[in-house]
Amino acid sequence: MNTKTIWNTRYKNGGNSGLGTHNDLLHKFKIDYINSLVSKYNIISLYDIGCGDGHQVNDLNYKVSYIGTDISNVSIDICKLKYKNQQNRRFIYYDESVDSTDINISIDVIYHILEEDEYVKYLNKLFTSNYVLIYSSNHDSVKNNHVFHRKFTNHVPHNYKLIEKIENPYKNLSSADFYLYAK
Repeated sequence: MNTKTIWNTRYKNGGNSGLGTHNDLLHKFKIDYINSLVSKYNIISLYDIGCGDGHQVNDLNYKVSYIGTDISNVSIDICKLKYKNQQNRRFIYYDESVDSTDINISIDVIYHILEEDEYVKYLNKLFTSNYVLIYSSNHDSVKNNHVFHRKFTNHVPHNYKLIEKIENPYKNLSSADFYLYAK
């Protein structure tokens, strides 16, 4: 099964984005850090590439103009309905294009991309803004079910520099950390 089919099936069957998004401790850690970046770097527009069921959007600073996309059309339809009354929250299908934003984010996505060509396509989409925030594991492992860990730092474009790495204090729940890059 490919990545798109796995996630469309999961959402069609009533599933959600998983523990990384719906665990209270991880959710608070991630959203607090993202909101701190919004303040620190005066972020006014954010592109979430791999927004899943949109759960994290609930607590995102509401001054930020948010665009979410996902490989799962089912999740985008869910998010469009869920956030239809919030004008600064927009959801688009993965193949739609977006004007430049202040920051592009990837939260718990990289290790869920199984196909190499989709991984390359994803990184090309991700590294298009002045700031890029990634929350992911950063080691190679064998692909299984819907997880394929990669040492993604080996694939970061040379014109981006790591400006901050924040370690996840909940390693028992997730092996991912935050990596903030700037052009």
